[in-house]
Amino acid sequence: MLTLQQIKSNPAEVVARLAVKGFDGKEAIDRVLALDDRRRQLQLDNDNKAAELNRLSASIGALMKQGKRDEAEQAKQDAAIAAQRRSQVGSGMRNERIRTYNFPQGRVTDHRIGLTLYKIDAVMDGDLEEITGALITADQAEKLRAQGESS
Repeated sequence: MLTLQQIKSNPAEVVARLAVKGFDGKEAIDRVLALDDRRRQLQLDNDNKAAELNRLSASIGALMKQGKRDEAEQAKQDAAIAAQRRSQVGSGMRNERIRTYNFPQGRVTDHRIGLTLYKIDAVMDGDLEEITGALITADQAEKLRAQGESS
């Protein structure tokens, strides 16, 4: 199995090995590297949001010590919004996989909601209505569940 480090360190060899298997190695490497750049950017954004959340939490404590309740409440709301955004983004780590594509079996699995479809060709062609519909339904159910717990 190829690793990102192998692809970056010796792209010519990877292109040659993929060409033997009948793949356009140059295009595949470009896609992998672009996805890695995107992953790194998302991880940096996530780290920045975590730092912002930590800063807001510290400012809430400082405001509470100073007796400024109104400002502390506003800071709490800002922190809650930042935490909600962070939970939606995730860390981008492998254990937070969102969706896997199994080409030999023609299967797409969305791990957030446990949806498995055997329609990989349709998904790769951009037909995502079934996946997005299931995600919307799961999100609405989660919101209703959270609303029921808070009341």
